[in-house]
Amino acid sequence: MLSLVLPSYNEARRIAASLAACAEFLGERGLGAEIIVADDGSTDHTGEAFADAVATLPQGRLSYRYLPLPHRGKGSAVRAGVGSATGDPIVFLDADLTIPVDIIDNFLRAIDEGADIAIASRYVPGSVVRRPWWRRFLGDASRDERTIAFARSLSR
Repeated sequence: MLSLVLPSYNEARRIAASLAACAEFLGERGLGAEIIVADDGSTDHTGEAFADAVATLPQGRLSYRYLPLPHRGKGSAVRAGVGSATGDPIVFLDADLTIPVDIIDNFLRAIDEGADIAIASRYVPGSVVRRPWWRRFLGDASRDERTIAFARSLSR
């Protein structure tokens, strides 16, 4: 049985769609799994949205667990979720599925071929990151601002 950890923070609007996408993916492949939402202290009723979503999702080979945590950051939520997982292998994806759930196929293939760990990265050459124009603009502007602000002191 696979454990799928979804660290989350204020995902009430998206958690139902993410859980449905994960359940559909796992069901299509006949994989048994526990899906753990490790909630990093959300203030937007993510827990209630989780419970509402789970009531509509297939059970059987899939189980769902909500792990409420104090707000300590994504890393803490990942550690708590992985620490509570009972399956093997353990996979984690962001709850908003910025990396699509079908990446699990690649992870499982790598593990079947002998890898101890499989990691997805948007920084690997050839990977495609789709961000809205305004996110690219703000990111570039922020980077340029830091360069201007600190370039002089860093170059001395």
